[in-house]
Amino acid sequence: MMEGYTILSLLLCLSVASAFYYELRLAGSGWIRGQGRVEIYANGQWGTVCDNLWGLQDANVVCRELGFAEASDFTTQAETFGEGSGKIHLDNVACVGNETSIMDCPQNEIGRTNCGHWQDAGVICHEVRLAGSGSYPSQGRVEVYTNGEWGTVCDDSWGLEDANVVCRQLGFPGASEYTAMAWPFGEGSGQINLDNVACVGDETSIMDCPQNEIGNHNCGHRSDAGVVCHEVRLAGSGSSANQGRVEVYANGEWGTVCDDSWGLEDANVVCRQLGFLGASNFTVEAETFGEGSGKIFMDNVACEGDEFSIKDCPRNKNGWHNCDHEEDAGVICQVQDNGATSEPAVVRLGGVNKQDDLGHGVVEVYLDGQWGTVCGIGWSQEDSNVVCKQLGFTDPAFLHYDSVWKFFGSGTGSTLLADVACTGEEASIMDCPAGSTGIPSSCTHEKDAEVQCLESDKKRKMEDLEFYEKGDMTEEEKVAAEERSNDKMDSDLKKKAVLEALVDLLVYLEDK
Repeated sequence: MMEGYTILSLLLCLSVASAFYYELRLAGSGWIRGQGRVEIYANGQWGTVCDNLWGLQDANVVCRELGFAEASDFTTQAETFGEGSGKIHLDNVACVGNETSIMDCPQNEIGRTNCGHWQDAGVICHEVRLAGSGSYPSQGRVEVYTNGEWGTVCDDSWGLEDANVVCRQLGFPGASEYTAMAWPFGEGSGQINLDNVACVGDETSIMDCPQNEIGNHNCGHRSDAGVVCHEVRLAGSGSSANQGRVEVYANGEWGTVCDDSWGLEDANVVCRQLGFLGASNFTVEAETFGEGSGKIFMDNVACEGDEFSIKDCPRNKNGWHNCDHEEDAGVICQVQDNGATSEPAVVRLGGVNKQDDLGHGVVEVYLDGQWGTVCGIGWSQEDSNVVCKQLGFTDPAFLHYDSVWKFFGSGTGSTLLADVACTGEEASIMDCPAGSTGIPSSCTHEKDAEVQCLESDKKRKMEDLEFYEKGDMTEEEKVAAEERSNDKMDSDLKKKAVLEALVDLLVYLEDK
């Protein structure tokens, strides 16, 4: 294989008496594995393919011939990969789509063309996909195509660098999360193609990363790896991690959102998608953050407020809009004031087994423009209580000691805080004494701090009383609600007792 190209050498038999040797490769500006300008080696020289009649069926044949599953897209007019040079070998290629070679497709005689290189054809081949329960284009279980079949990736050594490579390979700017243990996208089936993937992070394909030999693994599908890719960002003049002009990623480029119908519900969805608690405000008419450039991808967005992604919200179809960039929409996301810096200080729960609604997970904080974890060495009951309070839970938390087996898996990113020493009275973990520089090397993700918050009995009673005070609950319903609260409190206490016993058992086993 020549450096910088994907090449396939073939001996094509045209008749009993003669044979035609040719090679197929992808080349051009911006070439990466599985993507490029289509070039054929014939009659002693390399040449391109003219885009007359060029379409997805032709691209599918080329991609399969090169060992990929199929094509995700095709290019014409030298778009993306630039103009070639030398001969133009093929023109009017008209594959049905089931051919095994591009040379099997109907086409002009080799070299017969009326094209220039500004019409060179290209392909974008498909060798990685996201699948599984709850998956959609930007998130899912990672599956790769090798040796003629789709298979999963084992989560041994799987991390954010690997997820970044996969997301960029799929056309996204990077990953916001990686997932392991087949969570939350479920277990795959069939082959497990990759294991011990160890990307540096700058590779163009997951297949370029260090890894075991294909098919060599010690995993089951319970260890399938996944990714969540970035598809929204905040940009513009005066923007920061928690505020800016809303831009979404589609078809390989960033574009803005028109402010028609834009409101707080839409802003809430965007902010939560970025990992914040919600939105404190929204902007319209390019106010505050200025006008964007390029395409306007969305208009008349009408989120209800509980969607996972802005792309889940009702909006105009097919990118239709009647706006210009004077109407670009923006958001200002909620942050907690830490009293010492203008940087956002937000807390969230991470880990492959997190349960946000229950307050269970790895503690992650947003600091200095990035999400990261908190070192659990020395983590105390008071630290847990503050985090749970910050997340809206008012009862004390069940403490997870750093020395026992991790309940929720590992967090992502760097370890941003260590030696947290809350008194329990603080409103935010960022109000607690802690170290954010010189993080000890012992603070690995195996030592991430975790919390398991307990829903407040008092809080539940207050919620019920609010209905009563508004006249929405009778006296009998109030009594029944109090009984339900008491039953739930008993259930929480029993659950806490069981978990404490489990921790005691694990500590005992470790001592042995």
